[in-house]
Amino acid sequence: MAVAQSGAWLAAFLLLVIALLLSIGYWVYSDITGKVVANGFGLCNGMSEEKNIEALTPWLHSKIQKAAGRDAKDKPLTFGDLWDAKGFPPTWRSIPEGVRKRSIDLQVFSTNLAHGRPYVFPLAEPETGESRFRSHEPLYFTEAEMEKYFPPEVVQWMVEKSPAKSKEDGKDMLELPEPEHFPVVLATRMSLAFPFLISAIPLYAVDRDLTDERKFRRCWFSDGGISSNFPIHLFDGLVPVWPTFGIHLEPAIMRNRKKFYLPSRYDEGYEESWSLFAEKPEPAGILGGFISAIINTMQNWNDNTVRLMPGFRDRVARVRLEDGEGGMNLNMEPHIIEDLAERGEEAANELIQRFASSNGNVAVGWDEHRFVRFNNLLKMMKARVPNLVEALGDDCKYATRMEDLLEKLSCATDDNGKLIPPPGYEEPMTQQEREAYKIIVAALNALATVMNNQKYNIPFKPIPKPEPELRVRPPL
Repeated sequence: MAVAQSGAWLAAFLLLVIALLLSIGYWVYSDITGKVVANGFGLCNGMSEEKNIEALTPWLHSKIQKAAGRDAKDKPLTFGDLWDAKGFPPTWRSIPEGVRKRSIDLQVFSTNLAHGRPYVFPLAEPETGESRFRSHEPLYFTEAEMEKYFPPEVVQWMVEKSPAKSKEDGKDMLELPEPEHFPVVLATRMSLAFPFLISAIPLYAVDRDLTDERKFRRCWFSDGGISSNFPIHLFDGLVPVWPTFGIHLEPAIMRNRKKFYLPSRYDEGYEESWSLFAEKPEPAGILGGFISAIINTMQNWNDNTVRLMPGFRDRVARVRLEDGEGGMNLNMEPHIIEDLAERGEEAANELIQRFASSNGNVAVGWDEHRFVRFNNLLKMMKARVPNLVEALGDDCKYATRMEDLLEKLSCATDDNGKLIPPPGYEEPMTQQEREAYKIIVAALNALATVMNNQKYNIPFKPIPKPEPELRVRPPL
């Protein structure tokens, strides 16, 4: 009898534990699928309903305003304010007519999850004049939604500076302010929306693919790091006119190593970074590391590849992090934060010593960097030359000769004998444009022929490792 009674108590206890676990699981599931989704796919939307608590976004806004010498209630700092900051252009640089000067050219990455690609803010300035070709659709917002994510003065500015308004299901759709009036805090907040922790920002774009009518669809903008955690390429030219730098945070895989690393010679710095997840002591840690490594590779493969290139690696200081430092370690002790800041300062000082001019002389590191980047350009062009020579030559198989193609497209007519524009043109090609094409084709052909001719001692002696590759890609 006692044994049966004990068994009954044990069964009841197990049922209670199971019921408790199921209840907790249901509550967690309900929170994730209900409250987290309703809160913009994040635990925190950056604002607080309690007036005595300064939430993330108001705090961020006040810090940005303070750095600009403004109060939080003043006009929000915009990208146009940064472009017009005093001190630019320097006396030695002339800005071509029609090009907007940018004293401080801040660019911020965010990820449009609806379109599955990164966006760079501020967006391109709107094109002037009418065209039959549509550029990217502008982005829109609703005042009511923005009030959930931003301080009132920021939302009010966005509403005032919206260049256009549309209606959708009774809601006012306001176009985002043009780049000149785009608040810096808006781009910053969209860029730091870490998935499931900080809410994504809802904007709208017009979908024209499925119907002939305009239909607004919601776009969720989340963390820029989803697309690129190290977008140093945003500021690159084929041959740079001034240096750009980066500080890359990476796990320290060995103790007693220097806490930051900057290559000092051309043949240094192209070693791979490592994720040693398989060396963890516990199976659970190995599995978690494996999953983390997959996500990291999906997210950072492009950045990790570019960072090793010659002309890139020499301007990137690699600051190493121990366990518990950086990343999602949001509860770091003050002394750890101070130590990280000191490491960053040391790395910055070494970059300055390498690239900064002294006594009016150009720094050796900067001269070497430009020389390497120039050779990268030549190497990339050299790799493309054989196809270019063939494509521009007179005996390209299965294709119209380029000179004949220009003649054909410039003289094309419709059924009524009226000249029609070539692909991408608003108007028919003029005689002047056709002659300009011929000059360009001849110059390209001459350059390609020279680069492909062995008597000019090309290929080049410099050996870039890894080898660069010239690619065509649309702007972000």
